[in-house]
Amino acid sequence: QDIKDFYGVCVDFKGLVFNSLVAPARAVFLFVISWREFSLSMLVLGYWCFVCLLPFFWLPSLPLALAFWVAVLRRRAFSNRLLLHEALAPLSPEGLAMLSEWNSSRKMSVWLRRLIKDRGGWVIRSEELEKFAQTVHKDGQPLLCFATLIAELNSGKHRWITWNAGLPKRCQKGHVMEYMGSGAFRPDDEGWRCAGIYTWRSENRPCPRGIRKGGLHFGVPHYRCSLCDITFCGTCAMGGRKSNFLLEVPISKFGLIAFERVMEVVH
Repeated sequence: QDIKDFYGVCVDFKGLVFNSLVAPARAVFLFVISWREFSLSMLVLGYWCFVCLLPFFWLPSLPLALAFWVAVLRRRAFSNRLLLHEALAPLSPEGLAMLSEWNSSRKMSVWLRRLIKDRGGWVIRSEELEKFAQTVHKDGQPLLCFATLIAELNSGKHRWITWNAGLPKRCQKGHVMEYMGSGAFRPDDEGWRCAGIYTWRSENRPCPRGIRKGGLHFGVPHYRCSLCDITFCGTCAMGGRKSNFLLEVPISKFGLIAFERVMEVVH
């Protein structure tokens, strides 16, 4: 049991580092070098040419460069495109539309695998998943709406999916909730707050994470019921099961600044 708990801590910590640092940085890098926004890529290229020709200006220019990226990330529409990653995109209609823009079946297959797993399924043949991903999008547009996609996956026609491997997250009224990610995607500028741990016979208990005010809460997975217009953090969506102690350590007490807090200031 101790080995299992330690393994769980390592997996969760790896996920936290990947979701908060590695994946966003990789998404920004790929966005720039793929020239998805010509003006931004041109500006970054010009900056690096400038510091290569005049390297003694690099350190003095860092505050200006930081201010520039803060200004870019504060623009919600641009930030959603810039931080888009197939392993972090929301498992919702917005996520389907954004992944289709990349026109990449490889990225779509990663997103579909996450969607199937979140809905309680498991992919047993990856090659079939990759073939199916090619039928979901075309020319930067989804060929199926999100509801139709869910119905197609649950139709039983696809033998490369086995169901009942897990349970989807549901709200009080039994609606299946959509995973909205860990803060990289912002549906609006108001942020979200957790409704707490719901119970069937009484009012919701307070969120154990203390997410009672609206905000970005970067690094915190959360689920949304679009029908009830209610949001739960990942802990409350699973019935209040606490995460591992390593993820609850307030690192600001050790002289460090939590990356989540930095991103909340940025946004």
